[in-house]
Amino acid sequence: MKKYLLPLIVCVLAVTLLLVGCAKDNGDDNNQPGTGEGPQQGGTLVAVKETFPSVVGFPPEMSATCKACVLPAVESLLNYSDQSGTLTGILAEDWDEDPENNQITFSLRKGVKFHDGTPFNAEAAKWNFDLGIKMETLSDYKNIEKIEVVDEYTFRIYTKEHNIRCLPTWGNMVMISPSAFEEAAGGDIFEGDGDIEKGAEWARNNLVATGPYKLVEFNRDDVLRFEPFEDYWGEGPYLDEWIIRFVPDIMTAQAMMKSGDAQMIMELTDIDVIAELNESPDYIVNEGPGQMWCLHPDSSNPDSPLANKLIREAIEYAIDKKAIADMVGRGLFEPLTQMAPKAWTAGYVEGLDLRPYNPEKAKQLMADAGYDGEEIILFTREGDTPKDTLVAIQGYLQEVGFNVKLDISDRARYIEAIFREGWDGLAFCSSGLVGFESNFTDHYGHEPLTFKSGNTAKPDELLEVSKEIVNAFDLEERGALLKEAITIMAEDCTYIPIYRIPLACAMANNVHCDYMKVHGNFWPNPNETWME
Repeated sequence: MKKYLLPLIVCVLAVTLLLVGCAKDNGDDNNQPGTGEGPQQGGTLVAVKETFPSVVGFPPEMSATCKACVLPAVESLLNYSDQSGTLTGILAEDWDEDPENNQITFSLRKGVKFHDGTPFNAEAAKWNFDLGIKMETLSDYKNIEKIEVVDEYTFRIYTKEHNIRCLPTWGNMVMISPSAFEEAAGGDIFEGDGDIEKGAEWARNNLVATGPYKLVEFNRDDVLRFEPFEDYWGEGPYLDEWIIRFVPDIMTAQAMMKSGDAQMIMELTDIDVIAELNESPDYIVNEGPGQMWCLHPDSSNPDSPLANKLIREAIEYAIDKKAIADMVGRGLFEPLTQMAPKAWTAGYVEGLDLRPYNPEKAKQLMADAGYDGEEIILFTREGDTPKDTLVAIQGYLQEVGFNVKLDISDRARYIEAIFREGWDGLAFCSSGLVGFESNFTDHYGHEPLTFKSGNTAKPDELLEVSKEIVNAFDLEERGALLKEAITIMAEDCTYIPIYRIPLACAMANNVHCDYMKVHGNFWPNPNETWME
């Protein structure tokens, strides 16, 4: 049985974006400027976040936002350890992936306990998978043939059609305590009289996992409070208390940092604040892979003007992406010429810039397409950055003769439209494409896990290449296929890429923490965070 570590599963992740002219070198560990000594015990870390969870302990209903808010308390079998895309074992000590025989075998770490004191073992891991399958929320669950407990600390997943998604997708699933859940449910939820909905109702507001910190308080849209888990299996934890407060206003968050009422902003995209904090010796700014913002056309609707490739091409020619990136992002946004940032060497195609800014070319294509003033809606969510960008895009499109209307949505309607129900016109939305090949197919491939509405038509050639990507375990072959897919999307003008933003975590300079350097939703070592 051959082990496939993620360097053989994924290529190079997008490296950290550097803030122009003012980025700091934080080194390759979590020791920030200060005493230079090792980790110190004690202290209360108050962090603020602009988003907050609706669910904290029921994985079938936990969004990426939910998971990001409870990272100090949750763990998975595997995690991404750095931006090179390497998988490291967390609850799994070892694993063997055997694509030829359609199976993955996980060997679990011994001596791990859940926060309620019950053991984490192969039966507990299988129970978590069974829960996701029963709820039909586990990613790609229909591809699981069966799950077998080999012994107390070993279990095996048999797949129907093995692909490069299997290991990273299932390896990163959060594990919760079966005993705690079934106690709340009133019994065995699979073979007994336990009520899953009753257990879920409890778990939405309570979390019993295996992480270095345990959740002791959750008030929706207010606060999360964590205390150290004394029986944690690994190093640390070092903090006496970890508090995360819901602060949606960035000016309030920044004021709390300056007053000392908070020591960390866990998700930071505001360019002005990133620049200001980065220039100050009082703060450290960790940058991680940011999101790509692109225009998604409703091209699968035959009555939409965007079903015409000439119109999509005209729109891209009409937009000065660099000017928008410089204006909205203060020069810190990366203007995109293709559906891959430059740092993603696995997929980026050198020199691929098919439609540079050319308003006269846009007008010619509009005439060739017979455009006659049909209204095109520009749709996005509320927020200064997307709104300001769409206002700029609207100006460029109106300048060449397009009839454009803005639709700025609340977050709930936006999410429903983008990921499920669909939209009219051009949707300006983001994706977390950061370099995982499976991440590319998850968003833009033949069986997307995120953009499921089907609003955007994809050429048959792209769908076929996507199928080849998920079945290509050879690194060189997969890289060539990715570049082919990016080229097909550009030639078809399937999407219109605009820019990529930085994503950061800012903290006081007495906090030693590497959060966000890997990814906003993947953090292998919150246990190593400490304060001077």
